[in-house]
Amino acid sequence: GTGDSSGALLPDPLIDGIIYILLRSLAIASTLGCGPLPVVINLSYGFIAGPHDGTQFIERTIDQIGDLWSAAIGAPLRIVIASGNSHLARVHAKVDLQTVSLPQTLPWRVLPDDQTPSFLEIWLPYKTPPFPSRVNLTILPPGGPQSPALDEIDGKIVKWMPNGVELCRASYHFVPASQRGMFLVILKPTATLDPTVAIAPSGTWRIELHNVSLTSPDVIHAWIQRDDTPYGYPTRGRQSFFDDPKYKRFDEGGREIEEDGPGCIITRAGSMNAMATGERPIVIGGCLRKEGRPAKYSAGGPITPKNGSTMPYRRGPDAMAVSDDSVAHAGVLGAGTRSGSVVAMSGTSVAAPMVTRWIAEQLAAGWLGNSGAVQGLANAYETAILPLPPPPKPSPERGGAGRIRPPPQY
Repeated sequence: GTGDSSGALLPDPLIDGIIYILLRSLAIASTLGCGPLPVVINLSYGFIAGPHDGTQFIERTIDQIGDLWSAAIGAPLRIVIASGNSHLARVHAKVDLQTVSLPQTLPWRVLPDDQTPSFLEIWLPYKTPPFPSRVNLTILPPGGPQSPALDEIDGKIVKWMPNGVELCRASYHFVPASQRGMFLVILKPTATLDPTVAIAPSGTWRIELHNVSLTSPDVIHAWIQRDDTPYGYPTRGRQSFFDDPKYKRFDEGGREIEEDGPGCIITRAGSMNAMATGERPIVIGGCLRKEGRPAKYSAGGPITPKNGSTMPYRRGPDAMAVSDDSVAHAGVLGAGTRSGSVVAMSGTSVAAPMVTRWIAEQLAAGWLGNSGAVQGLANAYETAILPLPPPPKPSPERGGAGRIRPPPQY
């Protein structure tokens, strides 16, 4: 599942891995002749698309495993997940009827030389079926005819087939676990090494949402699935993104803007790792050690409130840990693959293991090592441990309880 960054192949091996670790902990405890051992697991994986309300299969399974382990074994189980690196990736769009009226166009920029399919998920507001179609969707490809309209009819599929060859399809699914409907748009690769296989055109695909009966404060969220190539793998996927002229990427000094402005459907907020919105995991973002500010890529919340709730149970990550030494020195040093070697790596997947080690030390000493303890550590760094006046504390949606900034390791 590592080579497929979309996460489509991830759930089964990931759940199997968690169960294997837990069973191994029981075997080790039996060999030692002691009681069940505390377990902490780091998951430096992530993807983008999903309901972002904690109801996705992999999130529900992680929560359920934690509940069952606690009830049956009684030993602590902590799972740490990175918050994701998609804060500036332009992969989240929000259509809010309080400020934007439908029909609304989602401009989806798909890159050339993408040898993998691209996926877009459009999640609609909560509703209990059966109900009449509230929204319909049409696709306007670059340089091609418009697709037929797709209504909220469970299982209905619309295909875009120039010259009788399917290059794009859109389908509607009602997801019982989240009580929400979802439009799924799948686009074929824009490049292939096989000259006999048809490819989809690259460029801006316009996804039009036509309002039928939605009213304020109904909100539609759209997420583009992760499609980059993991480090160390041959380049195949290329990340598509939303491309709205109203989205301002840089300020007057040429620096990337990290906060959302008004009037644009593309948002940086809410682009957190889609498998990190469950209730049990401890979620960690990334920050710069020297400057003390969030890493520009570190993604945050808020997540979507569950059906019947007005507020989300998780606003963002629990805390931030160091993922880069400074603006000039990207990454932090870690062990290389050769004896005595080191490598500088960055990302929230680097920050999360640092907190995982601290949690393991806490559990070994008989302490709780839970999300409250991590938040308490972050609060301690924010208020007492930092040697210099820090920049303003990030918002809870971006930085949780605060930034954990231990001294550098050489």
